[in-house]
Amino acid sequence: MNTQRLSNNYHDAHLERVAIGPRPELVLFIRLDPAHNATILQDAVVRFGSIANFREVEAFFSTLPMDAASDHLGIIRRLEPEARGSWALALEGYGEVRVLSERCLERKR
Repeated sequence: MNTQRLSNNYHDAHLERVAIGPRPELVLFIRLDPAHNATILQDAVVRFGSIANFREVEAFFSTLPMDAASDHLGIIRRLEPEARGSWALALEGYGEVRVLSERCLERKR
């Protein structure tokens, strides 16, 4: 389902893994914080397709350390729509990126 709102609260969630490209798409594998999602028992996958600013999004994620010893890439401070087709994603210590995509799919893992 394409939506302009998200079912889960992603504040303080752990970004465990990212799949990006080769098409202009981004998939986030996220472990939810139970303090902000008391009724959610499963973790989430958020997929953005047909990203208009794909190079900018790809460059943002290329700065994340891919440390095999860590159980996550970063802590999400913000993941929410700003306007139709514009999503804000902020990671603690790495800043924020806009994802320009009309196609966002959120599902349980």
